[in-house]
Amino acid sequence: MQTTIDIDDDVLADAEQLAKQTSQTVGKVLSALSRKPLKMSLSASGSRSGFPLLPMRDPTPVTLEFVNRLRDELP
Repeated sequence: MQTTIDIDDDVLADAEQLAKQTSQTVGKVLSALSRKPLKMSLSASGSRSGFPLLPMRDPTPVTLEFVNRLRDELP
């Protein structure tokens, strides 16, 4: 796909240098560098105060008793 975008001069220069080093086009380099952060941003389950929230792995609530029990288990 071809489109026109504004890119800061320093970013374009770095992308051109990386493209030359890897024998790729500037477009391929910029696409590859953009892909992971964009996917992370799109898949974020939400945000709070501008920061993405991490997925909850363990639904156990963190209470004062829970923290004290963990602290007591430390050597």
